[in-house]
Amino acid sequence: MKSRDYQIDNIKGLLIILVVFGHMLLASSNENNWLLTLIYSFHMPAFIFLNGVFAKNANFKKVLYYGILYLFVQLLYICVVNLTSYPWIPEIHIVVTPIFHVWYLLSLTYWYLISVFLKKVRLNPLIVLLTIIIIALFIRYINFHVDGNYFAYERTIVFAPFFIAGYFFTVDKLIEVRAKLRNIKPTLLFAMIISVCINFLYFGNNANEWMRVFFGYINYYQFDDGKYIFFLKELIQYIIGTIAIALLLGLVPKRKSFLSYIGQHTLYIFIFHPIIYFTAYNLIDRTNMDTLKSFLVSSALMILAIVLSLTIEQILIRIKYFFRSNS
Repeated sequence: MKSRDYQIDNIKGLLIILVVFGHMLLASSNENNWLLTLIYSFHMPAFIFLNGVFAKNANFKKVLYYGILYLFVQLLYICVVNLTSYPWIPEIHIVVTPIFHVWYLLSLTYWYLISVFLKKVRLNPLIVLLTIIIIALFIRYINFHVDGNYFAYERTIVFAPFFIAGYFFTVDKLIEVRAKLRNIKPTLLFAMIISVCINFLYFGNNANEWMRVFFGYINYYQFDDGKYIFFLKELIQYIIGTIAIALLLGLVPKRKSFLSYIGQHTLYIFIFHPIIYFTAYNLIDRTNMDTLKSFLVSSALMILAIVLSLTIEQILIRIKYFFRSNS
């Protein structure tokens, strides 16, 4: 694509807003929340798919960059959670057990390393994708007697099919699929309404259980489901993620907008927005939060977190420019 792809920017902008809003809902909600299950059912799969699409030119330099970035951000949030007295922090293996959202940076390190390998070794895309799906469906049945966040191993494997699917999805194919999806917008809108209704009527009433599925790191042994029911729930997770990606590609506008700007700054927003989450978590009385209050508080915290993240980005850019101009 020779010019800026504003639809991709818009999708990324929408997704990062949902990431931030979802985290603030976690801080302000203490009940089954259908909106949380809706957000968590697709926002990370869609993000990961897009990372895969644009990972064609990944190299060892990019792998190293995200590995180092993970270490810096992990150390930052070790400090943040201690300063804010957040009620959970890994007691052992703290450097390699990602805190909160930091798992994504470590998983990206692994996924980009895989993409470097796939670029060098020609393999059948369908076989690779089916293999990783099978591994992902069964990985949560294996009890390694460690936290699923340890080295981000479980989330990396559980969400890997979306990255691999994106990697084998050429940009030309993406353009072709988007054109076809835009021609069936009424069908997509109907599918979106049905999906939201199903989430509201079923997933929302079982939010805590489904959230644990959508988190991607909780082992089968921590669920009450039988093996086959749990397998079915995992499969549903992949189906929902795939449908959501199609809806985003078909319904999100391709013209430049406010979302485009947000979508061009996702990395800094992703890294720094939890500062507000950790700061606010112990200050919020979740026992007196109804759905409306939680929504309003989360919206305010989301705006504050995005503004703070963009401000930090500008400060870091200016510092970087200052040292470059004086070197």
